[in-house]
Amino acid sequence: MKFDITQRIHVVDAAIDATRNKLHKAILENYRRHANLEVCGLWEQILTPDMTVPEPVYRIHNRDQLRIADGMAAVRSLYRSLVEAESTVIYHTDEYIMVSDEGLMTNYISHRFWPGHKLQAQGVVLSDGPNAHYIVSQSLNNFFPYNEHGILKGEIVYHGADMHIARCPPEELITVEECRERLLPLMKSADEIRLRA
Repeated sequence: MKFDITQRIHVVDAAIDATRNKLHKAILENYRRHANLEVCGLWEQILTPDMTVPEPVYRIHNRDQLRIADGMAAVRSLYRSLVEAESTVIYHTDEYIMVSDEGLMTNYISHRFWPGHKLQAQGVVLSDGPNAHYIVSQSLNNFFPYNEHGILKGEIVYHGADMHIARCPPEELITVEECRERLLPLMKSADEIRLRA
């Protein structure tokens, strides 16, 4: 059954509704906007002064590799590589979330859509060849530090060792275009979510 992309981070939606702390709500709202812009391939709107600090630092742990993107130029390059890989569309299941004055922590199973030829170029052996689409599922733990204004300072991401790759039936594929069509009308602007005194 095709996943309803508008429900991709429903746990975050519920946390926003339940939170009364202004800073925590601003952090959650920032994270939700960030996450939805990312799956829509609109990363440039994440890296604006009302969403992200001028020099963010991302630390991405992936099995035995660590990728550090230190500063805005490096983070821009990281996002650009995801768009070029045609792998920005993701949804979450089994998600848990915690928020504090320091930032936000999440744990979930990530389900990311990949074109087969992009996976094959990384050395992945595919069951149905490079012309099919695949869903890569694995557990993720993330810490997103925020400043006192509810602005993102960076990301620390840990990918689990439980990666599973399965062919995606064509009728279950979710495209970037579909994400934009369904998610963008639901999104609040950066001005609407900013922390106010």
